[in-house]
Amino acid sequence: MTETTQRLGIALPMRESVGVHGSIELVQEAERLGYRSLWTAEVNGVDALTVLAAYATATSRMQLGTGVIAIQSRTPVMTAMSFAALHMLSGGRAMVGLGVGSPIIAERWHGVTYPPAVTAMRESVAVMRQVLSGERTNFEGKYYCSKGFQLGITLPKDKPMPIYLAALNPAMLRLAGEVADGVLFNYSPAEAIAPMIAEVRKGAQAVGRNPDAIDYAMYVRCCVTDDPASAMLAYKRELSSYGFVDSYVKMFTRYGFGEDMQGFRQLWQDGKREEAVQCISDRMVQTLAAIGTKERAQAYIQACRAAGLTHPILFPIGASRNLAVDVPRTMQALAEV
Repeated sequence: MTETTQRLGIALPMRESVGVHGSIELVQEAERLGYRSLWTAEVNGVDALTVLAAYATATSRMQLGTGVIAIQSRTPVMTAMSFAALHMLSGGRAMVGLGVGSPIIAERWHGVTYPPAVTAMRESVAVMRQVLSGERTNFEGKYYCSKGFQLGITLPKDKPMPIYLAALNPAMLRLAGEVADGVLFNYSPAEAIAPMIAEVRKGAQAVGRNPDAIDYAMYVRCCVTDDPASAMLAYKRELSSYGFVDSYVKMFTRYGFGEDMQGFRQLWQDGKREEAVQCISDRMVQTLAAIGTKERAQAYIQACRAAGLTHPILFPIGASRNLAVDVPRTMQALAEV
């Protein structure tokens, strides 16, 4: 395995259009191709930890991470317990990937409070660190507390479980530098990477941590396809789904796509759903993903590396009807970037 492939991860959610067995076969192919890490997200489909448990039994080398789970969907103690199980099942390959979700996910879907994101994340990580260390918990914060819980299994000391924080905006980026082993960026162009890393480094330096010890990861969305028009439309729909998530709207506005987001919001609220999606411009799509040729996708990943990313995570995208062809083609085309 080359040094390059050791540094490239891949995101493979369990897609309904591919099926359970097809998804597992893709994961096994990704490991054969040399991908370093495997990530899966959790929104409103299957839960990420169950999926990773299935993937753990089908692989032997790749690290397995959630990218990401919302901290409000489980207590910090339960989250730590689940990751401990995954770590044991996989032979020490689990990676914790945490995000703060959104008020819609927390309050409407799960019926729980959505507290201030940075404080809640700081407290959640503190509780999880205590649990995963094997010590008895003794934490009382503003939003989370745990007293006297002790994990009933012993995790391998030689394979510590890293914690990654999903971070979009400066306050969360700095928190990642303070408390996390890695940071996971998302939906960002190469030119935005260095400023985000600078914020993470500020956080690390403020508490005396070595910022070079932090892993700087990002989902890099690519599609090597013969049908770029369909892939672009599918990606517009994906981007538009964040039109009411304020943290993402804030970030997209910072990248120069505020009009795309505001136009989408207005038309969606007016009931013009299909027109709303078209407010997501081709420029926004082309800035936040590489769709088309192998060479374009390779250059996109290389630009992210050059900007300081230490752990690019290929996220194959595309139109549903083409995924069975485009996902393996994209995986194979970019495995050695």
